[in-house]
Amino acid sequence: GMTCLALAERVKNISGVSVITNNVSAVSVLKPKVQNIILLGGELEQTPDGLITTVDANVGSSLGSIFVNKAFSSGVGIDPEIGLTVNTMGSTYIYKYIPQLCSEWYVMMDEKKFNVKAFYQAASLKQISTLITDVTDPAALNRYQEKGLTVLHP
Repeated sequence: GMTCLALAERVKNISGVSVITNNVSAVSVLKPKVQNIILLGGELEQTPDGLITTVDANVGSSLGSIFVNKAFSSGVGIDPEIGLTVNTMGSTYIYKYIPQLCSEWYVMMDEKKFNVKAFYQAASLKQISTLITDVTDPAALNRYQEKGLTVLHP
């Protein structure tokens, strides 16, 4: 979505970065500046905010031999009890594999997504290494820290 597209804008000029994404819209931002881009295949899907992504129920065959140090993603909502949630089953296919292919998983959620429960659980909080957010309310942040999540915020 838009959060990951914003991340693409930030990392495009960092040398030596490789990106694995299903965000087709991010490819135009990243190429030709990023060293290596792997675009996950599958069916094209337009998100509510107008971005184009790919969805593939067999994404595990593409991700099975990949390892990354750090994975960055977002979602529709995050809740201290439910975890990371999304609105489409297709999104869960990718999130299911992220904990297996990385050392650290960073989830980026702005305050509009805090304490939001979308339709599908994509990951429990135990699977996520770090939550990056613009939320500054200590009580709200503490609910996630109490669950063992590292929280980075302004």
